Parts: sequence; C-alpha cells; structure tokens
Amino acid sequence: MAEYQVPVSLVRKLRRFLQDYKEANELVQGEESPDTFLAEMLVDAVTRYNVMEPNGPGLDIAVGSLDAQSALLVVDEAAARTLTSVSIRMQRNMLDVTDGNTRKMINDKWQFYNTTIARLRGGDAGNGFDKLVKERKISMNCDLAWSTTPSELWDGYRLGGTGFISVIA
Repeated sequence: MAEYQVPVSLVRKLRRFLQDYKEANELVQGEESPDTFLAEMLVDAVTRYNVMEPNGPGLDIAVGSLDAQSALLVVDEAAARTLTSVSIRMQRNMLDVTDGNTRKMINDKWQFYNTTIARLRGGDAGNGFDKLVKERKISMNCDLAWSTTPSELWDGYRLGGTGFISVIA
C-alpha cells in the first residue's frame, strides 16, 4: 500500500468547504470527520481522477502538488465521497425515537446529504466530476500535443537544432 503526503492546507480547504468545524457544528461537539479521514477522501478523489479516461503521459495529478483547477475538482469529489460515507453511516444507524407525543428521527439527514452529493456530482446538469475531468484531460492532452510535439514538417532549414518549429501568430 502506498503512502501519500496530503497537504494540511488541502485538508483544511475540504473541511472549510464541508463547514465541518466546531463553530458550525451546533449539534456535534467538534468536527464530524477527522483529518485522517478527509485526507483519505482526498487521496481517493485524486486516484479516481487519475484512472479516468483519457489517460496518457502528463495527464495524472498528484495529491501533494495540485494546481488551482485540479484542487477545485478534487475537493468537490472528496466532499461528495465524505458525504456519501456519512450518509451510509446515518442510514445504517437511523433510529425512530418516541417519547410521549413527541417523535424524533435520529440520523435522518441522509436524504439531504444525498441531494448535496447529487449536486456536487453534477446531477441532471451534466457538469459533474466525471465530465469536467474528461474535458480537462482532453484539453491538457491537446495542449501537450500541440505545444511540445516535434513537427514532422521540415522545409530544409534547421531551427536551432531543436527539432521544433516555432510559430508566432
């Protein structure tokens, strides 16, 4: 099993996005998810990003060195994974409590979590993690191909011996 170094700043960014801190958790004393769990969700999101098509050299990302666009996608997916895990726990531990004429459901927020998860993943809008990652990887692949591929066009002139033709348009 590989060991990953997840930047604390990325874990904090995910925690801020989930609003999982003491001041925002009125019913839970402290934080609902530990840092190690959030770091694991971030690693899972990066892994999911990297296994998605298209694949190729230069298209993978690393959890320790994300650019702003990749970090945004990874945090959204990690948030969806975190909420999915919490939702599963809530469904498993849902309890109906009645005291006299008062009825209370414990762990009944999972439906709201599932709505948020669907929103994070794109839902019917079609702009979820999968689509955005695919579009980003295609864009990166085109950029890599057009900007660094040696040209097969050669008109008899050597341009500095690099094997590339520079065009300024």
